[in-house]
Amino acid sequence: MLSFCVQYAFLSPNVTSVFQFTEEARAALCPFVGTTGMRCFDGRPTRTSGRNFESDFMRLPRGVGISIDRSSGRLMAPAVQLTYPSAGSRTWTDGHTGAIFDLFNEATLGPANRVAAAYDTARVQIFHNASHLNAAWRQTFADGKVRGGELARRPEMFEYYENYFNHEEALALSQRVIGLYTLTINASAVQLNEFALHALSHLTATFDSDLYEDFINTWGTHIITRSLVGGMIEERAKVPRCSRIFDNARLAHCIPFSDRGPISSNCTYYTDQMRLISKRRLGGDVEIDNDNEWKRTLATGPALLQILEMVPWYDFITDKAVKQNLITIMRYRQTNFDFSQAESARLVDSRLQPCISAPLCSAHVNANSIWKTNGITVAGGNGPGGGMNQLNGAHGLFLDNDQTLYIAEWENHRIVEWKIGAACGRIVAGGNGQLKNPADLIVDKARDSIFICDSGNKRVVRWSLRNVNNGETIIAGIGCNGGVTMDEQGFLYISDEERHEVRRWQAGETQGIVVAGGNGVGNRLDQLNIPRRVFVDRDHSVYVSDMNNNRVMKWTKGAK
Repeated sequence: MLSFCVQYAFLSPNVTSVFQFTEEARAALCPFVGTTGMRCFDGRPTRTSGRNFESDFMRLPRGVGISIDRSSGRLMAPAVQLTYPSAGSRTWTDGHTGAIFDLFNEATLGPANRVAAAYDTARVQIFHNASHLNAAWRQTFADGKVRGGELARRPEMFEYYENYFNHEEALALSQRVIGLYTLTINASAVQLNEFALHALSHLTATFDSDLYEDFINTWGTHIITRSLVGGMIEERAKVPRCSRIFDNARLAHCIPFSDRGPISSNCTYYTDQMRLISKRRLGGDVEIDNDNEWKRTLATGPALLQILEMVPWYDFITDKAVKQNLITIMRYRQTNFDFSQAESARLVDSRLQPCISAPLCSAHVNANSIWKTNGITVAGGNGPGGGMNQLNGAHGLFLDNDQTLYIAEWENHRIVEWKIGAACGRIVAGGNGQLKNPADLIVDKARDSIFICDSGNKRVVRWSLRNVNNGETIIAGIGCNGGVTMDEQGFLYISDEERHEVRRWQAGETQGIVVAGGNGVGNRLDQLNIPRRVFVDRDHSVYVSDMNNNRVMKWTKGAK
């Protein structure tokens, strides 16, 4: 039996809290958008947003301006004063039903497609141990983009140990989001509601740890100022904690989540050891099984899918002593929570058997093996041209676990897919003027996407494997002429021959981080000259073919 000796070092809150919500406050602040759908206090769910009975419009659910406890991920209460204009003057129309909602004055409503697409780049995550889980939880706050569903709450390590790790199983989590909109309020112009102001008025200039801890237990540590609102289909699966596949993206491709097509025959060994254990919908009427019908219920009862921005309570305090007191208690609390969580993860992982790494190449080749002297044509071979049995300017290619080839055709301005043994290919991206001289590509089956270096248009495009008609520009203004790859965490690495550098890009980033070169054109060891192909190993070292310097460079993680 695993026991934990770590305890939280917080003083108990007052028995009778001065911050306790009155019935008036509960009536005024309920309901609001929670991480599983519309909710009231104490986690009580509700079904729909309030209708303005004086008009044909409903009021948009309150999905921003809500306070949250950064230490636990728990949503507390609406803290910002949100007011609605006269009916019909500021509205949003639900694309699924055509229903019209009044939008509150204090918020800006934006499209969800780009944020939801960024969320989907890490749709499937696999947690092999407690440290992985703790790191993922902490990283969401470090990145300023706190995810919803299972990842919305601080993980209880003992619970995951009992349910997964102790049985030599890992948790595989799939989160498919349906974004409706984003909501943003200007933090510098926020007006707190009367109940939040009343709570702040009880904070004293003299530091009282019980009082300040009581405030945080009731009102949290931060206020959400930007959010992604909609619905989510979340599935959990148990997979082998130690497997011979050490690339999570490849392992994730073998998990039979409900949105997947046929699983590759190469996955048979692993799928026999995997099992789906739960599926749930967040937001809307969760009793509806049909996805399309369920989506029609999201607008009136959405879920908080992602916290995009939040500000600490002390930013709303003008009294210097009170502000400093809040800063002190929040830092103390967070430090203790982080220490306790890290220690819990360490204790859990200390009880687990280590996973023995497989060699980089698992195939055994006898030293006396003789290769066939003639190759076979697996794609094209019918002369240059635009027919589906032809290639023209084959540039970059990718081979997936099914032995399916994906080829970037420079001259035909398209990406084609060739199944093993097929006489013809199939266009999966471009072909109708959408691409210009594609140079390279990477296929991410776990996220159902192709990432393409669209060289002639100086951009990187994300193309869905489920929708071959349109792509989405995710990086613009980049001299990508031959190098794009991805690591096991879903980060893209792209060579830029105009800036003579390689950058690592996370979903949603607009700048990226230089991981190789970036010190001007040249032949010094900190420079590149027309970088082309790029490869990333398990240690996140970056290998770059430095074309004009006639060399291949290795840049270890963090090298300058």
